[in-house]
Amino acid sequence: MSLSPFGSAPSAPLRCVIADDDPVVRARLRKHLQIHPEIELVGESSTVATALEYCRTLHPDVIFLDINLSQAEVFLMLPVQSGNPRMQIVFLATPDDRTIEAFEVRALQYLLKPYSAKRVGLVVDKLLRTYMSLAITPSMGPQAEATAPKSIWVITDNGRVKVKLGEIVLIEAEAPYSRLTLFDGDSYLLRRAMSQWESLLPTEDFMRVDRSLIINLRRLGKVERISRDQALITLRGLSGPKELGRQPSLRLIQRLKATTLLR
Repeated sequence: MSLSPFGSAPSAPLRCVIADDDPVVRARLRKHLQIHPEIELVGESSTVATALEYCRTLHPDVIFLDINLSQAEVFLMLPVQSGNPRMQIVFLATPDDRTIEAFEVRALQYLLKPYSAKRVGLVVDKLLRTYMSLAITPSMGPQAEATAPKSIWVITDNGRVKVKLGEIVLIEAEAPYSRLTLFDGDSYLLRRAMSQWESLLPTEDFMRVDRSLIINLRRLGKVERISRDQALITLRGLSGPKELGRQPSLRLIQRLKATTLLR
C-alpha cells in the first residue's frame, strides 16, 4: 500500500491480518474477505506474538483479532506503535462472550462467529469509510498545507471512486446525505454530512456558502446580483447557475475580495 505520511487516501486495498488460533475460523473469514477487492489479506497468525510481529513488519491497516487469544488486549495500544496510526481492529467474538457489551459501549468493531458474508461485508464497508475519513483529515500547519492531498476516495453504490479535489464543482446537501458533482458531469449521492465535507476539504479552495452548499472557488465563473436579496453564481462544469440568498452572496463576495481569486 502506498501512503503519504500526511494522510492522503489509500491507492491500494486495505492490508489486513487475521489472528485466530482456529484454522477453520480463519479459513471461513478468509473466504468471505476474498470477495472484497478493497481488502488484501497479507498475513494469518494463530498467536498474538506472531500477529504483533506482522504489525511491526507489514504495517497492516486492519487486524481481525480473536479476543480470546492470550494477551489480545495488547492490541488496544498497538496502532500508535505499529507504524500505521490509522490501523483499525475488528475483534472476533462468540455470541456468549461477555466482552460484547463492552465493545458496544466503547464503539469497537467486532464480528460474531460463525461469520456470515453479509456481516463481513458490512464490517468491510465500515472499515473503508472510517479509514478514508481518517486518511483525508487535514493536518494543521504549513507543512501539512504544502503536502495536502490532491484527491480523495469516496464510497458509491458501485464501489470506491477516486476523485481529484480540483474536479469537484460543488457539494449539495440532500439530508441525510450529500451530492457530489464533478467537472465532467458525474454526480454521486454519498453518505457524508456537509459538516464532514467542510472539515475535510482545504479551506483555501472550498467555501460553504450556506447550510446546503459547498463550492469550489477555483471553479467559480461569475457572481451576479439580481436583486437586493438574491444573486446567481455560475460554476465551470455546471450547466446552469445556482441561486444564493442575500447573506450567502455577501459572504461569498467578501471572501473573493479577500483572496487572489477575485478577477
